[in-house]
Amino acid sequence: MLNTPNTFINPIIMKRAKYVLESSVLQATVLSNKAIVLRAGKTKILPGENQIILQNLPLGLIKNSIRVSGLGPVGTKIIGVELKKEFLEEMKDEKIKAIHQKIESLTNEQVAIQNEITQITEHLKMLTETMHNISNEFTKGFAWKKLEVSDYDKFVKYSMEQMKNMQSQLRAKNLELAEIQKKINAAKGEETQMQSRKGVEMNVICVDVESEKEGEFALSVEYAIQGASWYPVYDARVLTDEMKVEFDYYGMVNQQTGEDWKNTQITLSTAPDTPSTKLPELEPWYIYGYEKSKPRFLAKSAVMSAVPMGAPMAYESIQMMKVAVEKESADTLCEGEEKRVVAEAPTAKIDTTGDVVVYKIEKSADIPSEDSPKKLLIGKFTLPATIEYLTVPKILPEVFVSAKVTNDSEFMFLPGTVNLFSDSEYIGESSIQNVAPTEKFNFSLGITKAIKVKRELVKREAVSAGLLGSSKKIKYAYRIKVENNKKSNVKITVKDQIPVSKNDEIKVEDVAFGEGDEPTKKTDMGIIDWRFELPPGKKKIIDFSFSVTYPAKFVLEGIED
Repeated sequence: MLNTPNTFINPIIMKRAKYVLESSVLQATVLSNKAIVLRAGKTKILPGENQIILQNLPLGLIKNSIRVSGLGPVGTKIIGVELKKEFLEEMKDEKIKAIHQKIESLTNEQVAIQNEITQITEHLKMLTETMHNISNEFTKGFAWKKLEVSDYDKFVKYSMEQMKNMQSQLRAKNLELAEIQKKINAAKGEETQMQSRKGVEMNVICVDVESEKEGEFALSVEYAIQGASWYPVYDARVLTDEMKVEFDYYGMVNQQTGEDWKNTQITLSTAPDTPSTKLPELEPWYIYGYEKSKPRFLAKSAVMSAVPMGAPMAYESIQMMKVAVEKESADTLCEGEEKRVVAEAPTAKIDTTGDVVVYKIEKSADIPSEDSPKKLLIGKFTLPATIEYLTVPKILPEVFVSAKVTNDSEFMFLPGTVNLFSDSEYIGESSIQNVAPTEKFNFSLGITKAIKVKRELVKREAVSAGLLGSSKKIKYAYRIKVENNKKSNVKITVKDQIPVSKNDEIKVEDVAFGEGDEPTKKTDMGIIDWRFELPPGKKKIIDFSFSVTYPAKFVLEGIED
């Protein structure tokens, strides 16, 4: 839509024509705490000097960021740009008048429809009364045998059709009336909004343009504005049997700039808001020294107080194993939450320059200036994954699930929250750090009930040792059973341990494993791993044993005595 001067201007009498430009936000590039906005519009210009005015711009507009460009007749030049603040004390009479005319026109339509509804209602009432009266006449006619039943049927059928048509017309007119009322309310709301903005301080950009002849001028204004930001979130659905992850990448855009973005091309950028332009300088590197103090030794009671009362001697090794487990499997997350469904949309276009990544959202979006983030899809990916199962039945007879995922997309995944699903079940929230293309990252998926594990002490046998009963020897045998009730092969790691003596007089000996049960990995701290594949419907039994020899005067802690 072209703007025309607000008054007739004779270029011979006046040197400068003024135009208020009706513009819209075409593009917005969102950074971490501001946005770069491109606003554009078209207007008619006259020979000589013209001033194009962009009104009602937010106060968060950054003055030194303004850049303007334009297309116009040959010889057109932009000769000046000014940013100033104005109070909206006076509203445009033509806009107020246009709103009043619109309300008046809609009100006239409303009255006309109400009159039609009244007429239809009266006709419907008359038809109902007529049917009642004629029914009485038909009753007399039947009694005098002057009328047949078929005559009455024809009358009833005709009357019902008429009534049905009138009721249909009545419903249609009521719908029209409701729609007209919505338009009236919207127009009155617009009027109220304009009146409420009186006295509000806003930014105004004035662009001075010089032209040799009359024609159309297309103006583009780019500026930075505060009050906008974005952050990444993800939905990850791990399909355990298919060994893949459906990974949806979203940008949550917060927009409280004071201007609405309607049908705007959105770009999300990882560029820093205030890039450093100054080369850092080195400060002196000082080294200090001091005389060593004499070593101090803790009393035995102080050392023992660091161990919880009643804790077994294997307490430290168990704690170490717990740490190892936590590295491979996170705590169980809550279950039973309702899953979320997100509509599909095209994948964003990616552009990488140095360390800056820019995502151009394919579909234009409406993002009003309000305290509610807008969720925009950056990309949907199907990523390959390795599903692994881990269990520590000595501590907890459950099997934990983890997924090792490979980012085989061209997108950099930024740090953010992940809404995590395992197949059709919502697990809870997780998070990821920076994940570059081709890089791997892990998800913990909680506990699966499809794989059963059980650990039991199958033998505890006291054996005499030493002369005159000076020492004791106890042999322990354990069995671990793993059963795969899933429909696919699983890679599973079973973790257990052999006790470690912290006293030279206590010996852990005769460590043995069942046939084919040699562990995949053993550590000096007694942690043992078995890693194997288990087909669907199959079981795996692991046997291992050891003996503990100790002085008879000792009382063992940390193991069944």
